Amino acid sequence: MSIRFSWRPNQAHLISWREWNDAVADATAEDRPIFLCLTTSWCRWCQALDEGPLSDDVLIATLNRAFVPARVDVDERPDIALRYSIGGWPTTAFLTPDGETITGGTYFTTPELIEMSDNVLDIWQKHREDLAAEVAELQLATTALLKATRENPDKREISADFIAFLTETALSAHDSEYGGFGKGAKFPRTDILETLLEMRDDRSRSILNHTLDSLLAAPIRDRLGGGFYRYSATRDWSSPHTEKLLADNAALASVMAQASAALKRTDLADEAIAIISFLDSAMWLPNAGLYRHSLPAFDEGDSMEINDERAYAISNAATVTALANVAATTGQAAPAKQAQRLADTLWNTRSNRGLIAHETKGADCYLSTQGNMLEALLALHRQGDDEAQVRAEELWQAIDSYFSVAGHSLLLADLAAPVNVPPESTYMYRARVGRLSRTETPLPDNARIAACLAHLTDITGDTAPRNRARGMLEQLAPQAMAMGNYSIGLIRAALLAGLGR
Repeated sequence: MSIRFSWRPNQAHLISWREWNDAVADATAEDRPIFLCLTTSWCRWCQALDEGPLSDDVLIATLNRAFVPARVDVDERPDIALRYSIGGWPTTAFLTPDGETITGGTYFTTPELIEMSDNVLDIWQKHREDLAAEVAELQLATTALLKATRENPDKREISADFIAFLTETALSAHDSEYGGFGKGAKFPRTDILETLLEMRDDRSRSILNHTLDSLLAAPIRDRLGGGFYRYSATRDWSSPHTEKLLADNAALASVMAQASAALKRTDLADEAIAIISFLDSAMWLPNAGLYRHSLPAFDEGDSMEINDERAYAISNAATVTALANVAATTGQAAPAKQAQRLADTLWNTRSNRGLIAHETKGADCYLSTQGNMLEALLALHRQGDDEAQVRAEELWQAIDSYFSVAGHSLLLADLAAPVNVPPESTYMYRARVGRLSRTETPLPDNARIAACLAHLTDITGDTAPRNRARGMLEQLAPQAMAMGNYSIGLIRAALLAGLGR
C-alpha cells in the first residue's frame, strides 16, 4: 500500500497522512479526531481536492495540529470504501478515534472544509458528551439494521408481483429523451443493461436498444483513443469525465457482445471487439499478465505520461467474462485465448484458503473479487472449458467456507473467517473499529453470486446451489425494497434462479 497524490502541482503531501491502521492507533493514543480522505488516482475530483483545498496552508496546519489525517485509496481498501463512502469520490469525513462518523461529504471547497474542520474541533473540545450520545445512538441503529438484514426473519417470497414491482422501480428511471437512466449525471449502468438482457418483453428490449444507441453516439465513447469514459456530468452525455476504468469497459464489452446476439445487431459486436482492442493496446501489462485498473482523468494540455500499473483481480476477473462473451458472439479465437490466459493468471494468485487475492500479493478477503472470479469461470465453462467448471465448484466451496454466516444464507462482504490467514492478509484484521467492526452483506455481490449458483445447478444438476441462491435472494428482498434501481441485480439473479417468472 502507498499514498498517492495528484500528479499536477499540489501541496497535499505536506499533510501528515497515515494509513488506516496507523491513523486509528495514533488517534486513540492522542485522543484526536480522524480526518479521513477516501480518494483514488484516476478520479478528477480527487485530483482537484489535492490541488485546491488540501494544498491550502491554513487547512494543512489545522489538520496536522488538531486531527489525525488518514488517506485511503478506495481501490486498495474496498472494505473501507464500502463503509465510509458518502456519495462517491472523494469522500472527506471526520471520525471519532474509534472510527464513528461525525460528519462528512464528497468534494468541499477550501472555505467549506476550513469551516467544517473548525466546527468539528469545537464540538470535540466543548460538546464531547453530546457527540458521544449521538454517535452511540447511530451506532445502535446501524448495527440493528445490519443484523436484521443478515439474519432477516422477515424474508419474503420472490413472487412475480415482487419482481414486477422492482422492475418498474428500476426502469422508471429510463431517460426516454437521452437514453440511459436518471436525469442527472449519467453512468452507463451496465448492471441494469445486464438485467434487461434476461428479460424478453418488448419494453425491456426497447429500453436496451435505446440506451445502447445512446452510448454509441455519446461523447463518453472516445472515438479517438478508444474505450469509454466513466460517466458524463450532464444528462445529455455531453460532459464526460475522462477517467477510464477497466471494470467499466469490460462490462460494456460484455453487455454489447451479449446484446449483439440477443438483438441481432452486428454493430454491437463490432463495438465490443473495439473495446477489447482498446484494452489490449492501452491497458494490458505484459509483465504482470494482467490489465491495469484504470487510466486517470486528464485535462486539455496534460501530459499523459502517467504510468499507474496497479492491477486488481476484481476488474481483471470481469475482463475474463467480457473476453469469453466476446469470443462466444464473434467466434474469434484471440479473445477466447486471452480469457483463458488471464483466468490462469488470476487462479494462480489463490491464497492457502483457496481464495483469489485482491492484488497479486494482496489480501484474499473481499467477496466482490471472489464473485467476479466465479462468474468468469462460469463464462469460460459456457465456451467449453471443462476445467473452469472444476475451478468454479472449488472456488464456491472456499467462498462458502469463509464468507458464510452459520445458519444464514447471505455472504459477508469481506473479512473472511480469521483462520488459515495468509501473511499478506493480516493487515486486514487490525483496526476493525467503527464501521469496519460491523458486518455487511451487500446486495450487488450477493445477487451476483446467487446468479452464479443458479448457473452451477444448470451445469451440474445439483439443486443445492440453486436452493442456496433462492435463500439468499429471499433474505435480500426487504433490503431491495429500499434501494430503488440499485436493486436491479436481485432481479437478474431471481430470473436466472427461476423465481418470479
